[in-house]
Amino acid sequence: MDSRDDASPEVFLESETMNDLIKIKCDHPRLSKDFFDQEDSRMVSASCPKCHDRMVTMATLFLQTCPGSWDRGFGPLMRGMLRRAIQTNESLGTVDIVDAIAFRWKAAQLVDRIVRELDLPVPSNKTCIIWSKYDWTLSDREEDQRPYFGHQYRRIWAAFRDGDLPEPSLQQGPPFVLLQEYLSAAITEARLSEQKSLALAKLVLEHVHHARQCDPDLNYQYESDEA
Repeated sequence: MDSRDDASPEVFLESETMNDLIKIKCDHPRLSKDFFDQEDSRMVSASCPKCHDRMVTMATLFLQTCPGSWDRGFGPLMRGMLRRAIQTNESLGTVDIVDAIAFRWKAAQLVDRIVRELDLPVPSNKTCIIWSKYDWTLSDREEDQRPYFGHQYRRIWAAFRDGDLPEPSLQQGPPFVLLQEYLSAAITEARLSEQKSLALAKLVLEHVHHARQCDPDLNYQYESDEA
């Protein structure tokens, strides 16, 4: 299907900067080796000393993404964690701020690639990381189309909820539902029958499963596994 807009999707203006920062891999210990034998509800360093400036820059940039997500669901929790890390270099328990950002960034890029590969409509003509479900829901549509969009979106959402989309590990922070929302919107915009929409959701999940195998940041990596 050729459902994409002619114009290229809008992207985050600092995408190249974030990509460069995420490529840097830290091998400096942030937590002591006995940390995982104790309670994980303590405040600890959000980054190692050598990576502090990089962590602050990444957190500051990431707070400029995900419009409409910071005041609902797990958004307030994640926003509070990022702000605390910026201001005090503290993080709760096992959560690694850089890993949490890298997971979300790479997962959103994976979703963008799959939408492009399957030639799906790009919701609001924006890439996943700067897309707003709220704005998409309120976008101009014919009045008689709204019930269809709502019903179709909910069915596709349920398929993704029960599927194999990337989930953050304990080290990568709280759940990140933007992936389900964006993919559900993309398939809804294709305006297919319910049967074809659910089949397409299954195909998307297969693409996600194969793509995840190539990136450890999307596969439940725990710092304790390497301690």
